[in-house]
Amino acid sequence: MALNKKVLILECIPLKDARNEGVILDEFMQLIYEDKVDLERIKSKNDLIERLKNNKYKYIHISSHGECDEYGECYLETPHGLITPDEFDETSGFKDRICFISACSLGKKGFAETFWANAKPDILIAPQREITYIDAATFWILLYYNHFYLKKTLSASYKIARESVKSSGAMQYWYEEGYGDY
Repeated sequence: MALNKKVLILECIPLKDARNEGVILDEFMQLIYEDKVDLERIKSKNDLIERLKNNKYKYIHISSHGECDEYGECYLETPHGLITPDEFDETSGFKDRICFISACSLGKKGFAETFWANAKPDILIAPQREITYIDAATFWILLYYNHFYLKKTLSASYKIARESVKSSGAMQYWYEEGYGDY
């Protein structure tokens, strides 16, 4: 399946939370990448899973809350349902894609390694620990600005964003040798 170069932003943060990062990123991206970004609000775990199936986007950005329990089990939170990394596989819609997960702690090995092995994205960027809302939004804006507007490679854009934002050292860049840089 040929993938388009568009960005799919999936906003999983409930409307009652005033800070919907995905909405902010969509508005910013409309300025620099115009009609190459789509925003969709996710209402539930099943809604997220269904939306990802058979998607044709090269870039997938999930804006959500992430939590890890006292046993180290980490999960992605939707307005109605939690998702563990075991629930993703090669048919989940991440294979051969660039995946951005903006949810606290989901870059930790407990989530990221299982997600990476099961879902098979080319690249995964996610925070290893809690990160403030403003730092996360600023990180993604800088990454997107450098990559999509200034046409820098994704790894160069990641480094610029990580060095520019106070707590963005929380962000982890996962990739497999041999995939090259986008």
